[in-house]
Amino acid sequence: MLGFILGCKSEPEPAKPSALERPYLRKLTVAGAKEVTLDHTARTIQIVFPATYKSDEMELVMELIDGVSVSHTDPVKNFGFRGFRPIPLLILNNYSQQYDTYTIYVDAEGEMDAYLREDLFLTENGTVVAPIVFTSGIGTVPERPSEVEEMIAWLGDTKNAKPAIRNTGSGLFEFDNAYNLVPSESIDLSFKYKEQNFQFKEKQKLTQWIVRVAIDSASTWWNSLSKNVAMNVGGGCFLPQNKYEIKLQNLTNVTTIQTEYKGTQQLGFKIPDNVKDGNYYVGIYEGSTLISKSIFNVANDPKIRGFQQVWTETTNDITPIALDAGRFEPIVSSAGKEINVNPYPMFTANVSGGSITADKLPKLRLSANGSAYELEPKMKEDRRFGDGAVVLYYAAYTLPGNIAPGNYAMRLNFRDGGVTEPFCKFLEIK
Repeated sequence: MLGFILGCKSEPEPAKPSALERPYLRKLTVAGAKEVTLDHTARTIQIVFPATYKSDEMELVMELIDGVSVSHTDPVKNFGFRGFRPIPLLILNNYSQQYDTYTIYVDAEGEMDAYLREDLFLTENGTVVAPIVFTSGIGTVPERPSEVEEMIAWLGDTKNAKPAIRNTGSGLFEFDNAYNLVPSESIDLSFKYKEQNFQFKEKQKLTQWIVRVAIDSASTWWNSLSKNVAMNVGGGCFLPQNKYEIKLQNLTNVTTIQTEYKGTQQLGFKIPDNVKDGNYYVGIYEGSTLISKSIFNVANDPKIRGFQQVWTETTNDITPIALDAGRFEPIVSSAGKEINVNPYPMFTANVSGGSITADKLPKLRLSANGSAYELEPKMKEDRRFGDGAVVLYYAAYTLPGNIAPGNYAMRLNFRDGGVTEPFCKFLEIK
């Protein structure tokens, strides 16, 4: 960690000179340091700590000439130096607003020791960043301006005959293509700097991070999914050894689509032409595990109408944009209760002007075993939608008090657009 104390005396502000005499930094001391060397020509600061110095904090006490100040992202608080790149120290000429930049190198003597702050995990692009914390034996990397040695690190799994991977990423302990080691509970992590080698005694686990998945350029709010059109699933980290499928489900159809592996962050797919137009629960699976769920309308006609969401919660805390697709199972309610529907396309208006009237919202048609009901909408609004500049309007429907128990198909009846295909899930009346 690094903190700064400025040793300037409090004196009247001098007249603004045309130029300031260099060097701006006259003197520097560091508590606990064995050696502090200033090179004003190369603008480097070399600090050496003895093996007995165990802290990862250091405090620089500087004497600066009048008219300059230290500029840094955090000039008075602490930050780490062990195992990091050399630290830039910016000294600002307050009159010309130009900087002199010094680079701080720290050499920490003694044997290297370290621990992992948390378990190893894959990021979305298939890399691993090892959260190594050094406790002794190393300062910045490199520790001196003249040194060209690199920090060399390896991840491997000799127990399962998986080849070691070197740190080739942009960070000191970043390992590209580490997904080739997943899954493993016997990871060896070691590194070398100059003449010192270090290996963690404990075997490490390497697990896949939460897989984040979304169909590229397709929002359930704004888009339907077209058939026989190449589309991509983005996110990651997708593993080449795993199988990824997309399953489209509604009341009458189930279609499973195999994806094309395009890398750790992309899968490709097409919806076949023979898939019937309609509203679908879209599940993306890694093996047998559901990793993404959404509700889409599938059709090549961009003017298709249908459903986006159906839900039963009525508290003020519920905002439609915060709801997910849930499980592929009926929505449960009972006679006299209220259910909410967000139609597709959605109804919105600017906060500053315009509004949607209730007559624009569709009726809700329920059908089961020869029984049919058509319910009038009651308009609701969500003023928390998006960035607050747009109001989302949706419909609430009160179920009849005499509706019989059973599973009902739900359709929307638009006054200017006819009756839609059913919502992908049943409405179960208890």
